[in-house]
Amino acid sequence: MPGMNGLEVATAIRKIRPSTPIIAASGFIFGGDCRKMPNFREIAAEAGASAALYKPFRAQQLLDIVLQAISVAAG
Repeated sequence: MPGMNGLEVATAIRKIRPSTPIIAASGFIFGGDCRKMPNFREIAAEAGASAALYKPFRAQQLLDIVLQAISVAAG
């Protein structure tokens, strides 16, 4: 993404639409395996993410988190 990283995008979305569920997925932003970075989920949450996934993840994991986010957003 030119101009900003995913955590910056999450922060911007949270400011504009606070109720929008945001799911962060680890990538190469930290220069390695995000599973070895114990606070990735915490950093993602601080940026506004409702949930965070480590890549690679299974389709079922993504589906479960998306369904959970939709459920929470619906109230």
